[in-house]
Amino acid sequence: MTLRIIVFCLLSLTFSSQISAQERLNILTQNHCTFSGTEWDDELYRFDANKNVQIWVTEICQAGDVPQNFEIIQASVENVAAVFVPTTNKRYLIFSQNFIEKATRLSVYAALAHEIGHHANDHKLTDALRTVEELEADQFMGYVLAKINGIGSLQDIKRVNESLPPSYPSVLTDGERTEAKAMGWKRAEGALILKKMGDYSDDPSYDELLKAQFPFPPPPCCSPIELPHSNFGSAQKLGDIAVKLLSALNKQGYVYRTFLSVPNGFALVTQMEQYNADYSHRFDENRWTNAPVGESFIGYLDYFKRLLMPSKAYFRTFVFIVTTNAFNQQGKNVTKNEASAWYGRGINRLPRTVANMPYTEGVTVTALVYEFEVPESNRKPNQKCPSVNTQLHLEKSGISKGF
Repeated sequence: MTLRIIVFCLLSLTFSSQISAQERLNILTQNHCTFSGTEWDDELYRFDANKNVQIWVTEICQAGDVPQNFEIIQASVENVAAVFVPTTNKRYLIFSQNFIEKATRLSVYAALAHEIGHHANDHKLTDALRTVEELEADQFMGYVLAKINGIGSLQDIKRVNESLPPSYPSVLTDGERTEAKAMGWKRAEGALILKKMGDYSDDPSYDELLKAQFPFPPPPCCSPIELPHSNFGSAQKLGDIAVKLLSALNKQGYVYRTFLSVPNGFALVTQMEQYNADYSHRFDENRWTNAPVGESFIGYLDYFKRLLMPSKAYFRTFVFIVTTNAFNQQGKNVTKNEASAWYGRGINRLPRTVANMPYTEGVTVTALVYEFEVPESNRKPNQKCPSVNTQLHLEKSGISKGF
């Protein structure tokens, strides 16, 4: 056998083994996110799975307390990607073996966590939702990596994208992504602090509270005021503070409120309400309507006038933060939808584990109000910043009468 024939046979065997190890990836990949933000190849090919990746994915899902609602595929992508197929409602986590082998442990975990964050939040991965979904995925990344031992510091997490092309530069800045990671990291720190405060195995609602995080430090433009200790009389525990706050809210009709967690305490949030221009609360059926509604009308002419020239609308939500931690206002202004979502994320009662925490001189009760104005012109809600004094809102709403 000549040397040429031998070489040809060896090349043929090598080529045939490569063909058997890969196949065309036949899934719709239009709805996707790649960790580096690069474009897709026209054709993707899948390879045999890497068992280590499944171990890392399981670790990330457990740290994030989320199910694995996606299939893992090794394919010819640049690094790691998330794909959602609307027609089948299936989700995929696609990774590159070359990236897994060459990248640092931190980069691998960060890429996997970011893309898993898309699936954990049921993202649609469309351009229309890109900004919100990317920031939520970065928050999830920061949250998860803070809970995995030995992965790195917050500063390491912030710099994890420096070696990669910027992801979707048209909609996100490096500062926005860094802030999102830091927010997730701080949420995890708060959860870990609460977790160390005692055994809560007999208090399932405490576990639910840990999942319902209020942004901490709170977003800006809320005019916080610290309520005096004298308002809470002989309170001995945080549960006594909660009872006093709930009583004050009940007397003014604020029966829609939920609890969220903050480090070393809790946040009590009211449902978004419409209020009058003089800061008093409305007494009609539109008080809890989450969209501008005109006043009562007389006859058809007035009805059509309201449709064509709607009146200005005002919205607000009250937040009471009870904690031993000092804080300031950080981050971006919140939208009306984001503030409305706080109420829906919370739980309906304060868990025993938190209620039994002692009320000492180091505990502060801070009232905040987030207010939004919807002008007649474009009907788009804008956060009022700076906010009107919170004390005025407490007085006009009648809440302060309960203290």
